[in-house]
Amino acid sequence: MENYKYNTLKTADYGDFTHKSDNKKELLKTMYQDLYGGYPVYYRSQYKTFSSSGFVSDTESFFNLIKTKRKIHISIFNKRPERRNHSNGKTYAKNVKDNSVATRFLVVDIDSSQIFYTEDAYATIEALENQGLYYKIPKPTYIVHSGAGLHLYYCLKDYIFLNYEEKIIEHKDGSTTTKKELDQNSEKILEFYQDMTEKIKGVIHKSLKEIIPQIKNHGGSWNVKYVLNSLRVDPYVKGIQTQLIRAPGSYNSNAKVYTTILRHNPKNKYSLYDFSNYKKLISYIRQENGIFELYPLKDTKRSYTEEDAYRLNLARLEDIETLIRLRKQNNNLKGSRQNILTHACWILWNLQDCSKEVVNIFEKLRALGKLIGEEFDSDTWIMEKIRHAKSYYSKTPYLRKESTIKFLNIKKEEQRNLVVYTTRRRGKTPKKRERSKKEKREKEERVKTKQKRNKRVQKLYKEGIPIKRIARELNISKNTVKKILKDDK
Repeated sequence: MENYKYNTLKTADYGDFTHKSDNKKELLKTMYQDLYGGYPVYYRSQYKTFSSSGFVSDTESFFNLIKTKRKIHISIFNKRPERRNHSNGKTYAKNVKDNSVATRFLVVDIDSSQIFYTEDAYATIEALENQGLYYKIPKPTYIVHSGAGLHLYYCLKDYIFLNYEEKIIEHKDGSTTTKKELDQNSEKILEFYQDMTEKIKGVIHKSLKEIIPQIKNHGGSWNVKYVLNSLRVDPYVKGIQTQLIRAPGSYNSNAKVYTTILRHNPKNKYSLYDFSNYKKLISYIRQENGIFELYPLKDTKRSYTEEDAYRLNLARLEDIETLIRLRKQNNNLKGSRQNILTHACWILWNLQDCSKEVVNIFEKLRALGKLIGEEFDSDTWIMEKIRHAKSYYSKTPYLRKESTIKFLNIKKEEQRNLVVYTTRRRGKTPKKRERSKKEKREKEERVKTKQKRNKRVQKLYKEGIPIKRIARELNISKNTVKKILKDDK
């Protein structure tokens, strides 16, 4: 029996390096768009270390480069064209954190212990798709075969830009050095980007573990079975500024294949907030595939709709603002400020689940923090409350009104000014309508009839007739007779 690998190597066309080159060019242009000096190119040695010859100015120059070079990697982040001199006399492009200035993609690397070829890669993807992969994970913008794995590129709707501040560090000997550090806003953005990278990695890892054991008929070669079972999400690709990945279209000399784009859909674009909530993410995926899952789920007592939940949470937020103002006015806000912010954040997480738009939890919570005053609008407080409420929300997605009243210690005097957080029953007072002349006349006649009957009861009773006989004669109950006689006294 001939070796499958040998046959594949024999028939592979290595000269066709521009296979689907338009897609590769589009991917590279979307990543960089010549923002900062073109494409930062890095070469990987046999010792898995990287060196660089600098920046390639445009897409055509990059494709000319990969005709002759192998193991080419590029940075997920756009780099500022800063260079450093090596002891060997050569100049290299820096790949450090403080020269990373922007990114447009979130990338997940799915590794395999098996070296597999493009035909097997197509069969692997088709097997996963047929088993419902996109019902569990968001659709990638690009799926790239690297020779020993799959790269999933998620294109963002907008670039994420990072800004740096220069800080002068003074040393004991009197010398100074300048160090670049991310400003406060960029630090938050980068942290959010890395958190979302971990989030989507977790979703993909969990989905692969569920799907792969169910795949029986994959329609590929004997090697596809081993490839599927060996797929694992690479834990080391974490969305850091120095992250490198094999360039699309480059040649992988170990696997003897060119890095190939297997799937491409430029319409699949996301914002980071699309990945911020696991429930929201799964709901979004299912809506894209024609399966709508409503949050919150239906209750046994009442069938809630998404619109009901949305209005309820907006009313809850209004109550929270009213409660803050009331307590500030009465000078009794202290002691409940942290609980109020935590619960407000819980409401915002709930609101995001039932909202058709992305809710900027950070900014809305900051506005409430400013209303409370003092240090409660600081980034530290806000992020702490978001983490706290997010953890609590994952365990308690639904909270009863009574629990909230107890948690926030809402007094009955305060409840009079609230809409949702109140134990008072608000009955509807019926409107008094003007009676017609006929109704008034009929009412007067009924009153006169009753008055005649009452006089008759009193006369018969004075004549010594028993109550039972009076009731039978006038066709009324004995209790009615007793009541009439009692009222007469």
